[in-house]
Amino acid sequence: MNITVDSREPSEHPVILEGLGMTVEVKPMLSGDYAWDGLMGRIGLESKSWSNFTTDVDNGVLAYQLGKMVDEYALSILYVHGAPYPKGDPWSYDAFLMYTQLRGVVVVRRDSNAHACVDIARIARTTSEVSPTQVSLMPKIQRRQVLDPRLGFVMGLPGVGPKKAVSLLSAFGNVERLLFAMVDPDGWRYNDLQILLGEKLTKRTIEFITKEYIP
Repeated sequence: MNITVDSREPSEHPVILEGLGMTVEVKPMLSGDYAWDGLMGRIGLESKSWSNFTTDVDNGVLAYQLGKMVDEYALSILYVHGAPYPKGDPWSYDAFLMYTQLRGVVVVRRDSNAHACVDIARIARTTSEVSPTQVSLMPKIQRRQVLDPRLGFVMGLPGVGPKKAVSLLSAFGNVERLLFAMVDPDGWRYNDLQILLGEKLTKRTIEFITKEYIP
């Protein structure tokens, strides 16, 4: 498959990707470090080592870069690699990744730098392995699930399947408004949530997203 690599990436990356069977074009890119044609159009990937990730979150650069990617690509992916190390408030970086996913950006985390190019090649192939013909033959709900990662996010909630996920996103417009309704029982959209999920499932879902995580 064909992949475009930004000219500012390490010079060995195009060589490694070619060794992995990819046809590589190196050129300056306006946003993202890698790009290819996937299921739903052009897909862009921003690659960050953990040290670069924390620095660019702190100085606001990464938020700007991802904003440009969301505008340019049909699907944007943030790939963060390398072992994390203590720096600043860890919650601020977790919160940034959560917000990034709410914006529709797919986040991939790896704790090693050793296989960055292997990971990038796998991500590119995975997002391109289902042909447009196969997608067109899928049932409507399944096709939406494959093409829109936001549905997968909502389907991670208790008791929410593909049809219910579509109903929730259609009613609230995006994941952010849906989550705000869940944590604001006095808000005007809370009744909509109860109508769509029912009282018991609404309560169960709120308990799920507000329960403290214990490693």
